[in-house]
Amino acid sequence: MPIVWTIEGHEYKSPVRVLIARFWQGREKKAELLKETQEELRRCEAVIEKLEAKQRELESRNRQLGQRVRELEANIQARASQPFQLPPDPSLPHHHYGARMISLSVNLSRVIGFHASEAVLNLFFSWLGCTVSVPHWTTIRGWLQRVGVAALDAPVEKADDWILMADHSIQLGTDRAFMVMGIRASQLPPVGQPLRHEDVRTLLLHPSGSWKQEATADDLRTVIERTGTPRCILIDGAADLKGGVGIIKSEGYELLQFHDFKHHAATILKSLLHNNKQFEAFNSQLGRTRAAIQQTELAHLSPPAKKIKARFMNLAATLNWASMVLWHLDHPASITSQELDVKRFEEKLGWLRKHSHDIAEWHECQQVISAGVTFINEHQLYQGVAKKFHELVKDIASTPKAQEVMSKLMIFLETAEQHLKEGERLPISTEIVESRFGAYKQLERQHSHDGFTSLLPAMAALQKATTPETIRRDFAAVTNDAVTKWVEKNLKKTVTSRRNKAYGEYHAANRATNETTTT
Repeated sequence: MPIVWTIEGHEYKSPVRVLIARFWQGREKKAELLKETQEELRRCEAVIEKLEAKQRELESRNRQLGQRVRELEANIQARASQPFQLPPDPSLPHHHYGARMISLSVNLSRVIGFHASEAVLNLFFSWLGCTVSVPHWTTIRGWLQRVGVAALDAPVEKADDWILMADHSIQLGTDRAFMVMGIRASQLPPVGQPLRHEDVRTLLLHPSGSWKQEATADDLRTVIERTGTPRCILIDGAADLKGGVGIIKSEGYELLQFHDFKHHAATILKSLLHNNKQFEAFNSQLGRTRAAIQQTELAHLSPPAKKIKARFMNLAATLNWASMVLWHLDHPASITSQELDVKRFEEKLGWLRKHSHDIAEWHECQQVISAGVTFINEHQLYQGVAKKFHELVKDIASTPKAQEVMSKLMIFLETAEQHLKEGERLPISTEIVESRFGAYKQLERQHSHDGFTSLLPAMAALQKATTPETIRRDFAAVTNDAVTKWVEKNLKKTVTSRRNKAYGEYHAANRATNETTTT
């Protein structure tokens, strides 16, 4: 029977040795636990020490940043109390303005015009809080003229790969402006990118009242003296241009002569539609429809304004309009149709239904031409271009007329590409010249209908933006007197000057009559 031990009220039945062993084991476990706890405590204290150091570092950094913020805020407030400081722009010799201001003004005028440039500059500097003297619009106009004359007079390197693009702009009266632009074949943009204004040079700008081919030949000789015999020249189908180039070639100049793709396409379209009774009836109704609905609730469906000049080059907008209106007529559930009075819609525009078949065919012809123009502008002329053109438009041309247009354009391209050397690529579009004429007319605004003025040399300044460096160069080369001499030489009797003379004589006569009556 085991001995029962009683210690401080507890009874233990196990032998003493067992109790001693257990007590000993418990003591060792407590010692190990204490050791582990002390090690964990030391680790925690180390972590706390690191965190406290990091905290002190962040607090120091925060104080530094706070100080920096206060310094910046003070700096901003100090600057806000001072007028805005423009970059240094020392005045050019004999000028009130520096090259930076002149360049800014000229570049603005190229985009928005002269009056608007002065207004925008005033608004801009007022918004900045600057007290700046802004150039008058007439001053900006004179600057652009100088840049234009400088572009016309700039030296041209002679080479045998020049490509000339010639065309003329006509405004009021018999005056025309003959312009020749050029680019070297070695400097053509990559395939897929059409020519840009900054890619080409303005080699000649000659206003004249003569439309004779001999005058065109004279101008071309002037250009060739500067460039050397070009590789090719691009023209439209105008008789004076063809005749002028013919004279040049008869004198022994060996150069290729290409006709502009878009003009040739318009000629093909004209051959299909000129004297076409359906087209003439459609065209006549267009004007009456525009007049009938442009001041009504149907105004948003008015046809585009008719193009008097080169109308077969500008049919795309009209045919797109006709196709759009026909679609809404045939789809009364469209939102546009539901917003209209059905009876009024049919009364004013239902006449298009009788031309629906012809419109679809004409529109398809135009789609073939438009796709071809875009393709040629981006890829130029090369051996195999006719085949590539056919692959591009064959699915568009489903009607007989569209297929005829496609076939004639293919023949045109096949004939042209036969004259190329292996691997050669040349432009076959003068659209960049027409684009320049359009940009110039935008610059003239309402004066584009009054004949050429002294602004004409500015047309050559529209090829690319100026910089302060180019302004310094151009202004060093061309003075205001040089611009005056250019105008006097090339614009002797403009429509505007003759009109002013007529009014002057009339008013002088009236004053003389009044003075006689009074006496």
